[in-house]
Amino acid sequence: MAITNTTRLSVKKDKEKVQDMSDNVYDLTSTSNEDVNKLTVDFTFMSKIKKVDAIAQIDKLVSLADDNADIKLIDHNPTFWEKSQWYDADEEAE
Repeated sequence: MAITNTTRLSVKKDKEKVQDMSDNVYDLTSTSNEDVNKLTVDFTFMSKIKKVDAIAQIDKLVSLADDNADIKLIDHNPTFWEKSQWYDADEEAE
């Protein structure tokens, strides 16, 4: 694959975007005995999406990285589900 000026510009823009996002992430040091780094990321869904469907979508997204050697992900674990005030809790049980 030939690297063109367009490719270099795209990679540079991607790195700048990541740096911009990184500037807005709070850093803290864990006191656990786990030898891992953890990044908490917010994914935003429409208010009609159920928790189980949102988790399934993230699982599918993460699975896309399975065969990519550049992505060094150990695991993922959903921990928070923030619901919109317009979320229909009755539909969650269905």
